Amino acid sequence: MKNYTASIMKGIAIISVVLGHCTTNNNIESFVNQYHLAVFFFVSVFFFKEKYLDAPRNFFIKKLTRLYIPFVIFAITFLIFHNILYDLHIHSNSINCEYFFKEIFHITIRMTSHDPLMGAMWFCSAMLITSCISWCGLKLASIQKGKLSLITKQIIIFTILVLFASACLYLWKLKSPYCLWQYMITSSIFFAGYLSAKINKYPLNKGESISIFIILIFILIILTKYKVYGRLQPANINNENPLIILIIATMGSVSIYLLALLIQKNKASKWIAVCGDYSFSIMLLHFLAFKIINLFQCIFYHYPFNYIANHPIINYSNPFWGIGYLISGCFIPIVITYCYSKIKMKVSST
Repeated sequence: MKNYTASIMKGIAIISVVLGHCTTNNNIESFVNQYHLAVFFFVSVFFFKEKYLDAPRNFFIKKLTRLYIPFVIFAITFLIFHNILYDLHIHSNSINCEYFFKEIFHITIRMTSHDPLMGAMWFCSAMLITSCISWCGLKLASIQKGKLSLITKQIIIFTILVLFASACLYLWKLKSPYCLWQYMITSSIFFAGYLSAKINKYPLNKGESISIFIILIFILIILTKYKVYGRLQPANINNENPLIILIIATMGSVSIYLLALLIQKNKASKWIAVCGDYSFSIMLLHFLAFKIINLFQCIFYHYPFNYIANHPIINYSNPFWGIGYLISGCFIPIVITYCYSKIKMKVSST
């Protein structure tokens, strides 16, 4: 799978995340929630190298560097500036020293943040823990001896992981440290992507891709209409069927993969791919970018400025505000990140 296709997939997914957070249409939010997070788990495996199974130190350091450390840095930064943002009407409340130090503990030890602007960044801990669980599953399969094929052993191990996690979560009602049971279930999506990468050597023609894409999207629409969900937020997994989660996540991810292949020669795909390459920045900053549209609404409708703190958006009836939220949520984080990288490059070269 080419990196460009992966970038388009992540671009579609992150645009869908922003759309889900800024739409006032519950049907749209429910539909995009069926696939957008699953795509990130699914596509991450295409960057997984088999050599990582023999180099665990490199793998875990890479995950900590790309997920844990950035999460901690940005969460503490938002925490430090919380009261300043409150004075700017971006937050609805101020914090004291006791709250500050408690939050430091949550950020560094539990890898959670209660800052509304960090609301989407729970995904960092989800991706980190899911990746580690998946590595352990693949490693365990690789060292097991026997007559079974490697793929068969991998399927058995990941099935056991999901069944064990499901028993802990639904049957025994055991406490889930770091949402461990939930992320053991999402590891099945990682493995589904792993299997897909293995069979990717047999590409579909355009007609087959279009047909399968339409069928999968139609099924997802029907499932959403009848409230059959595969939502991956930890709190939602508690209420979902693990098998349904895997089926919906796989269908959603495969449909986005096919869509990425179908549009990759279209000019619009370049902009979507850029969003995919900046997906971390968009995930981090889109709630903050929404505040700009909140400000415009306050000015236009003469709302009090404390309405800027409405999270994630100020409800609207005019669809142009929705377009504004979507564009600002995707575009502004890209501009900020691009400018920061240019400034950093210029400073380091002097």
